[in-house]
Amino acid sequence: MRCFHDLISASNELLSAEIEKIQSFNRDIQILTTEWRKKADARSPDWSNFGDCLKDEFSKTNPRRLAACIDEKGSFRNLNIYEFINQHTRIISNDFVRSEVVYLKERLNHLRENYPEFSSQTDSIEHDYIEQLDYFSRDVGDISQEHWIEQVKSCLEIWNAMEKEWRTGSGYRNRVIKHWEDWVVTEESKKIHQSLLRKIASAWGRVLVERQG
Repeated sequence: MRCFHDLISASNELLSAEIEKIQSFNRDIQILTTEWRKKADARSPDWSNFGDCLKDEFSKTNPRRLAACIDEKGSFRNLNIYEFINQHTRIISNDFVRSEVVYLKERLNHLRENYPEFSSQTDSIEHDYIEQLDYFSRDVGDISQEHWIEQVKSCLEIWNAMEKEWRTGSGYRNRVIKHWEDWVVTEESKKIHQSLLRKIASAWGRVLVERQG
C-alpha cells in the first residue's frame, strides 16, 4: 500500500513539475513578446516623403510615357506611380522587418535552449511571428498605394501644372520634376504624408499584439 502511495506521490510531483514548466515557458514567451513590442514601438524605418523617390523615376522615363502618366493623374499602365509607391514602401519595410526577424529568432533560440521539450511549440510561435511581420510588409505597401490614390490623385493643381508643360519646348522632364519637387515640400504634401504615417504606425502597432492576450 505504501508503494502505491509513493507511486501516486511521485506521479503528482512529476505532474506538478510539468505544469510549472509549461507555465514558465508561457511566461517567458509573454515576456519576450512584451519586451519586443515595447522596443518595436520606438523603432521605425526612414519614412521620408515618398514623393521624393519619384523624381529619379521621372528623370529616366521617356517624355511621352511621362506625359501619358501625368495625363492619367499617375495611373498610366506603363508608369503607375501608385504601384511604384507600393513597391517602394515594401522594399523599405522588408529591410526593416528583416532586422526584427533576426532579433526575434535570436531570442527564440534562447528559449529552445532553455525549453528543448517545447521545440515544436517554439517553432510554431516563430512561424507565427514571421508570418505577422511579412503580412505587415505587404499590408504597408497596399496601405500606401491606396492612400496615394485617394489623396494624391485628387491634387489637381500639381497634375495640371505638370500637364501644361507638354509641348512647350525642350527640357520637358526637368520642368515636370521641378513642379514635382516644389509640390513635395508644400504643406499639402506634408499633411498627406503625415496622415499616411499614422496609418502605417497603426498597422505596425498591431504586429504581434495577439500573443500578448
